[in-house]
Amino acid sequence: MRSLATVLALALIAAWAAPAAAANNSFTPNIQLKYGGPPGPLFRVQDVEPEVRVDSDGRIFVAAIHGVPGGTDLFEVASNGLSYQYRGEPDGLPLFTANTGLAPGGGDADLAIGSFAQTRQAINTVCSFTTAGRCQPGPLVITALNLATVYSATTNDGGKTYTPFANANGVVPGDDRQWNNSFGGLERYDVVHDLYTDSIDFAKSMDGGMTFINGVPANSDILPITLQNTDIGPIVVDQNQTRQTGPILYAVFLSVASAMENVNGAPMHTVWVSHSFDDGATWKSVIAYNGPVTANYRHIFPSMAVDAVGNVYAVWSDDQNVFYTSSKDKGNTWAPMRQVTDSTKDGGHLTHIFPWIAAGTNGGIDIVYYETKGANPQLATNDWEVGMAQNLNALNPVSPFKYYTPSDHIIHHGIVCEGGTGCTGGRELADDFQIAIDPKGLANITYTDTLDKNGAKFKDGQTYFTKQVYGFNLGTPNGDGPNKGCKLFGHTLATNVQPANVPSQFTVKAPQGASRGYLTVLENRSIPLTGYINSYLSMSSTSAQFAGMSTRGVPFTGSVQNGKLTVNLGTSTIAVAVTGGTYAL
Repeated sequence: MRSLATVLALALIAAWAAPAAAANNSFTPNIQLKYGGPPGPLFRVQDVEPEVRVDSDGRIFVAAIHGVPGGTDLFEVASNGLSYQYRGEPDGLPLFTANTGLAPGGGDADLAIGSFAQTRQAINTVCSFTTAGRCQPGPLVITALNLATVYSATTNDGGKTYTPFANANGVVPGDDRQWNNSFGGLERYDVVHDLYTDSIDFAKSMDGGMTFINGVPANSDILPITLQNTDIGPIVVDQNQTRQTGPILYAVFLSVASAMENVNGAPMHTVWVSHSFDDGATWKSVIAYNGPVTANYRHIFPSMAVDAVGNVYAVWSDDQNVFYTSSKDKGNTWAPMRQVTDSTKDGGHLTHIFPWIAAGTNGGIDIVYYETKGANPQLATNDWEVGMAQNLNALNPVSPFKYYTPSDHIIHHGIVCEGGTGCTGGRELADDFQIAIDPKGLANITYTDTLDKNGAKFKDGQTYFTKQVYGFNLGTPNGDGPNKGCKLFGHTLATNVQPANVPSQFTVKAPQGASRGYLTVLENRSIPLTGYINSYLSMSSTSAQFAGMSTRGVPFTGSVQNGKLTVNLGTSTIAVAVTGGTYAL
């Protein structure tokens, strides 16, 4: 039986899986990431819709889902991409056991990880993988949902132990597809598709994923246009900002161009991007591309990335080709749409679906997609591969793309349905897959596969991984969550592996422009105090004095010094000394 506060991963004592053979092209041999626990009688068949993050230490994390109530798996892939470890089920609860493989989540999953700067003097520097004083990763947050709840869990030790927390979407029911991202070492963001209104519900955590606060929907300024008519992509974060301004948040989604088009039932031919300059308090929605009214881009999902200097990119598919547009002014205006895929240059592939994008330093982008030489996704004769288009200067409208085939075998044969839960067949590849750029600027790709390398068919989709090892790199990416957190604010002491009984933990987050200060205390498997910090005085990189208001409306004052926290909450006093856990300023 798993502990309520800490879920010990099944691979705590497992060795890295056997390494693969040497690469024969620009990518490592594709490896299957396999469930590593004891066999269970139910829900241990598929592992699909994989998501990937690479942190500032170069650690690679992949999450994949079994479906509700099978739960979510986490894997850590070796930095060379040739082996991996299974890290258990982050969404497992004490009610369930590893032998049955049951968990409340598994409908959709996503990840977020950021990093702390080593010193306050490093606030405005760019950390790189080769820098001796590179940034220190903060908690990894994993979310997994069913239709009622977005479950969240955090790990400070790479998945050896988990601490499960509350619903990442707060009190809003009817959750469909969530996406996560990060700002610095502590702030984590969640957007989720609200099934009742098609709103893009937004929530954020100020304490590394321990608690979440509901905010304003990312499409709140255009609700009549998007009511019951939205398909959402990821949230991304530009951390290339000063202490005074804080992060810039972006959310991409598909809809129509006007409320009248919504009433008339027009297809989703409009790509929207909402941005927030005040940490999610308000949002402004801008049309990034408005296609012909007869066009339909609802081919799950649109995607988005921001590069290291703040340029933003959005991608989508029309069910045959992939397109992108870019913005150099923080999402206010957008360049003309440009087609990415080209069958005359990418090996004769006529159909490209499920695009996902990652960005590097300045203008460099990698876009992945599933591709086939068939004329549409509905052909039973289709053979599918993973394709990638790379552009080193995507801000230049004539800069050429270079095309890769990261998969080293046919990954699926037959039709692919893009209707989500409305599919009656052809959904073995599920709904999405991802790419992340590592600190060296190289691509890390995880995808769903239904065929092994000998062409034998799996009973259901399985998760595979490959890593770029040769060719052009995109440079150190922005500190946004789809890749890693690197440019950030804050400080942390060294973090030890959490013991099984879970030490007391606390976070004291300093204000950072629009990103407000925040205090959370975890003690005896509960959270006795959480709330915004209204005033903050830094005494050193490891000590501060502060005052604020708890979420229950009780004022507090306190101080922290070298791992010792004292807080006066109303008439009571809370004292916490951290020895083997994590605390952060």
